[in-house]
Amino acid sequence: MSDILYRILVIGFSGSGKSQFCNFVQKDLTNSINKVGFTLDSTTVSPKSNKFKRIETNFDFIDTPGYSDYGIENIEKCLKCLANYLKELKRIHHIIFLLSFGERVTYRFQQYLKCLARMFIENEFLCHLSFVFTKFPDNPSEMVLKRKNNHTVQLTELKYSSILPN
Repeated sequence: MSDILYRILVIGFSGSGKSQFCNFVQKDLTNSINKVGFTLDSTTVSPKSNKFKRIETNFDFIDTPGYSDYGIENIEKCLKCLANYLKELKRIHHIIFLLSFGERVTYRFQQYLKCLARMFIENEFLCHLSFVFTKFPDNPSEMVLKRKNNHTVQLTELKYSSILPN
């Protein structure tokens, strides 16, 4: 049995489904541990640890506040809150960035990644980052599938120089 606790940081835009994703990986959608919001206001206001065990492996999926509600001030506020939380932890093993299907790789998105990269070992940041699309349509049209492919290409083509700080 492994004594290692694998910590996975779940980040993304407000409303992208971070809390619901954390509930899903715990297989606990009916008894939701993380409150899921259905209004325009953010529900998660500070990082929340979600520890569970699967096949003798310990996990901690960390649900975080979204950052896109009120512009750059909110990004800085969310990152400061996250940085304070992460100081207490010894290690993050992986970062999952949730994107609602159709979200674009905008300047704000890139700025957020730059700020986030500063909190980690910069040359390893992208190696531990995955993008997960949420809210994908049940029966996608050909145009929707093309849009998905375009988003995937945009994310794949992100270069270290465009994300990491100078």
